[in-house]
Amino acid sequence: MAVVNGSNQTGTDSILRGYEKDSMHGLASRFCEVAKSGIQEGYDIYTEPNKFFRTETLNNQMRNFFIEDAFDKNDPKYATADAVHEEYGMLDTLYRNDVRGLTEAAPLGAYNPVVGITFPMHKNLLMTTVFDKGAIPKDVADAPQFTLSMETRTMYSPDGREIDMFLEQNKIKDLIEGAVPHKDIVIMLPEDQQTDVLELLGATNKTVANVSRSSKVTRLLIKDVYVAKGEEKYDAAKKEIVVETAGAVGTKVVTVEPIKFVAAYGQYDRTFQKRVDLVVPTDNAGNIRKEIFQFAGSMHKNRFTFMASSDKVVGVVLSASLDVSSAAYETPKVKWSARTDYFEIPEAPHMTVTISPEETKDLNAMYNVNQLTKIMSMIKLSILNYKDDKILESLDDSFLNLPSTSKVSGAFNFVPPDNFLGSHVTWRYETFMDYLDTQVTTMLQVLNDENMTVSIFGRPELIRKITPKEYTYTTPPSIGPVSLDYKKTVKTSDNRIYQFISSNKLRNDNNLIIILNPRNSNRVMYKIFDYQLYVGNEIRDTSNYQLPAVTAFERFLFVSYQPVQGRIQIMNPTGLVEDIENKTPVSKDRALNDYTANKLTYTHDKNGNGQFIDHTGELPGTARSVIYPDGKAPGVPQNGVADQNYAYPSPNYSVTDPKN
Repeated sequence: MAVVNGSNQTGTDSILRGYEKDSMHGLASRFCEVAKSGIQEGYDIYTEPNKFFRTETLNNQMRNFFIEDAFDKNDPKYATADAVHEEYGMLDTLYRNDVRGLTEAAPLGAYNPVVGITFPMHKNLLMTTVFDKGAIPKDVADAPQFTLSMETRTMYSPDGREIDMFLEQNKIKDLIEGAVPHKDIVIMLPEDQQTDVLELLGATNKTVANVSRSSKVTRLLIKDVYVAKGEEKYDAAKKEIVVETAGAVGTKVVTVEPIKFVAAYGQYDRTFQKRVDLVVPTDNAGNIRKEIFQFAGSMHKNRFTFMASSDKVVGVVLSASLDVSSAAYETPKVKWSARTDYFEIPEAPHMTVTISPEETKDLNAMYNVNQLTKIMSMIKLSILNYKDDKILESLDDSFLNLPSTSKVSGAFNFVPPDNFLGSHVTWRYETFMDYLDTQVTTMLQVLNDENMTVSIFGRPELIRKITPKEYTYTTPPSIGPVSLDYKKTVKTSDNRIYQFISSNKLRNDNNLIIILNPRNSNRVMYKIFDYQLYVGNEIRDTSNYQLPAVTAFERFLFVSYQPVQGRIQIMNPTGLVEDIENKTPVSKDRALNDYTANKLTYTHDKNGNGQFIDHTGELPGTARSVIYPDGKAPGVPQNGVADQNYAYPSPNYSVTDPKN
């Protein structure tokens, strides 16, 4: 048991001793070591920040303090030297931004005893924010205004049609084929190389153009056939295929299995011969006739010959295109481009904390690390939660406003179905990853890109229950002196990287957030741009202007480019069917030493409201029956000899069926 000293000690050491266990204490200690090195060289970071940062050795010491041990190098995110170098580069840019902000706001000789704590504060924030830990890409802006370019890949056809090759991969085939001159050509029989197919296909240079060998007969024109309303027929007057409007006997367009040409020898380039069996209606009364005939065709120097043994076959529909190998037409093209947008990082809301003159002096003297820890802890929690909550709010707004084609939502019940033989724990571990894989696959199909890292955010209880037992990496409890406010576990499955990230900042919610992060690509779903953290005392609290104050703010920007997001709601997260809340107080009966204490004392009505039940009129009786004493008030002790008036309601198993 701790002992509280009741003496009249007024020093801050006794008051602030507990801050030695604060998560910020380690950073405060290391920062003070660097600051004291400056004093030893004659440069006080608090009173002369400009001189401090212009001194190369001191500036390098502070930079190293800020950069080193700022991330876990064992994280798969930093598996390559380039990734580590990039992270160091961003940290260095942030350091320079912070220095620039401090030196601009603290001119030479200014008295600013809290100016230096920007660096340990900012370092802690960078290490403990949740959403940028490999889930949402992060960049550092070296100025509040900047441009951002995102890669786009476009395919466009000769007629000017364009598609996004990421988002519209399903249209690529049709666009490519649509660029090839293709046409259904009606050729009347008999045909012996009279029709100029190349001209009909739009060939601009007939000397090099050829009809494709894939050309084929897809339909036949059969006369004296009943053509129902809505079916195709050949109009001899218009010399084209039209749709029948009423129903009449005419020349019907009959679809057949495609008849393809094959290689030939001699004077013909390609040829075919085929027996055709057709059954066609002759009227609207259901009468039919069979058409059985020999059908032959040939290709020679881009001209065609067709003949049929039946005079009822009066024409063919030739599905033809130009030979692509001749390169005699304009083809589809692809182009890479960069979408460039202009951004401006807004000013951040300020937070001002009043401090006492004693605290100001302690900071200026740098003798009390706990005092510095106290100030940092006061500010850190607010700024940290503001940033994470602001990003979470932006993600929520994005999800709600996304079109249905760009988001996936679903629900997973931790309670197994009735026919499942295992426990709810077994059910969860055996089935959730399969369900998650399905949802993620749907999201990846939206982007048509498999090169993604999948991040799943949720409260610790849920993430702990769904994280696979076998994993590649998990975050340590702390990095250097900084305790982490989140936990990330990484699992690799079928070339997919899953990151399960838990944080108490997502408590009280049964939803899981799914974010995709492209790898080895300039594509952007969401992105965070850090810029600057500032801590100083040049601004006073308007409500208490007389006292010194610490003012702090962080400037950052959250943007979305091609947002895709998923949400999974966990039903019955305990694994059991959720019961109605028990609202009955424990002290309801105060039944100590009362034989009625071991009984059900509450139930619920149909609205779920707790309801007390008075059981004092019921005494323990024989098996599956109740003894109702006659003539005694409820709760009055009974004498089994003197009081004979007992009623045993049927069935009384102790009498009728003793074995029960």
